[in-house]
Amino acid sequence: MLEFSSITSAAISSILRYAFQLSGFNVNKLSKDEMPNTVRMCGIADFQLHHQNLRHISRSKIPVLLVHGIDDHLIENKILNENCQALGLKTLKEMATESIEPDSQENNSVLYDIKTNPFRQIVFKTGGHYIHKIHARYIGEAILRMLERNNKE
Repeated sequence: MLEFSSITSAAISSILRYAFQLSGFNVNKLSKDEMPNTVRMCGIADFQLHHQNLRHISRSKIPVLLVHGIDDHLIENKILNENCQALGLKTLKEMATESIEPDSQENNSVLYDIKTNPFRQIVFKTGGHYIHKIHARYIGEAILRMLERNNKE
């Protein structure tokens, strides 16, 4: 791992802060190390291996709950679509032709809620990258329903 002088680190932090701000993040909510760690993790990620793992999960019929926020500044809709395709699930364009199922009407932030056993896709209008915090109750209930369904089978 590279070690930088305090001056270089400060300069890099300022540039990252500005870049994150331009990308729509509320930088005041991010910890000091969160931005450099995010960039570092993205730099070492093996996206091809990730894609292969998703295809394996799809073939194995392992239950998957795929949750996304349309306003996520980090996971672009293009990345979501690539992950959906690797899992054999519907892309955002394909989801647009689906109707929202009645049980998802309880949360008006839900854009799509599609169940294709053993998979479930939920797309929210809001929540950004912290969707698990913003919509924790809805996501938690979805997980419980998936577990109950799989225990019956």
